[in-house]
Amino acid sequence: MLLGECGQNDKRAKLVLLGCWLGWFLNFADRSLLSPLLPLIKDEMNLGYLGIGFLTTAFFIGYTITPVPGGYLADKFGAKKVIIPSVIGFGIVTVFTAFVKNPVSLAITRGVTGLFEGSFYSTAVGYVSAVFPKKNRGRAVAVYETGWTLGSMVGIFFATFMGAEYGWRSPWIFMIIPTLLVAAWFWKYVPQIKKEDMPAYQETLDAGGKEQGVFKDILKIRNAWIIFFLQFIANFGYWSINTFTPLYFKEVKGYSFIASGSLLAVMLIAGTLGSLLSGVISDKFGRRTGISLFYATAGITWYGVLNSVTVTQTLCWAAISGFFITGLYPTILSWMTDCVPPNLTSAASGFGIMGAEVGAFVTPIIAGIVANSMGLGMAMNIYIGSYILGAIIVWIGREMTGGIVQHT
Repeated sequence: MLLGECGQNDKRAKLVLLGCWLGWFLNFADRSLLSPLLPLIKDEMNLGYLGIGFLTTAFFIGYTITPVPGGYLADKFGAKKVIIPSVIGFGIVTVFTAFVKNPVSLAITRGVTGLFEGSFYSTAVGYVSAVFPKKNRGRAVAVYETGWTLGSMVGIFFATFMGAEYGWRSPWIFMIIPTLLVAAWFWKYVPQIKKEDMPAYQETLDAGGKEQGVFKDILKIRNAWIIFFLQFIANFGYWSINTFTPLYFKEVKGYSFIASGSLLAVMLIAGTLGSLLSGVISDKFGRRTGISLFYATAGITWYGVLNSVTVTQTLCWAAISGFFITGLYPTILSWMTDCVPPNLTSAASGFGIMGAEVGAFVTPIIAGIVANSMGLGMAMNIYIGSYILGAIIVWIGREMTGGIVQHT
């Protein structure tokens, strides 16, 4: 079995994983509605590439603010008390997005959505990683992370075909129904497991690490900073690719609206398998090996996507590249829990995620500036080098177990 045995908490751990997966699926189904609709929004609101970049960045302004506070509150009061309001909140705000009248109001709704979704991410990934032991933590987080690849795929397909048929406003209205259903299910069926009953707690004791810590301890851990920058690089690449790929293949390559939007979905279908494989590799061969392998191959294969000359070639390269680009995240996330005291898993995850969101925040603006001044094709090439850099940086860190504070 992919997850193996989780000890006496086996059933409860898997309920936690399922509940967090459902929330994560909806989280990304929501945020992925925007990218394939951007060609339609661009025409209606008369936006340039920089304006499009700011629309994407608006979401991450909110999303960057809440991972650390959300994780802190989850560590202090319990994950359920953070996750349920987060899910309800981003579902309601998504509905309001359908009724905006101008780019400013659209940016505001996306920013508020980001506030709710940011607190979910750190809380859920911290919770999942802590209730599974290190021997299969990477695989558990990998299963959790398939929620974002599959959720993104569904959101992209849904937005693409609804947008083509009924206009860009139509997909946003429907999100409230599944969102409220998942929030109710999570409240009723997902347990709140005590820290003392989590495998991460016992691992810390066995390794001679700290049972308790404060947030400043995270800042003393070398790996925490490396993970911060790895997350930055991962999102620096992915979210600009997510924002500009439909525009690039429609305007530069001349592909149809549906074909351009579907390329992202193809990447995410393959990325679901990539996420699972990266978790298995990291559990078997170590976090650094898995991360470095996926970063290096992501850079090489993205070059293949950009230099393909037919739709068929592009789809094939997109599938291969997506396998590695989206397969990066589970191993990076599970590595953080290996490194911190058990009462800080969500807050530490929030710190690493903050690096990711800073990357997501700046990259659409940078890509928009490059696209305006040097062309969209040049903007799409800058991620090749960034992924190769990630493959090198990871080796500065160390394999760890048990929350032993490792000073920088």
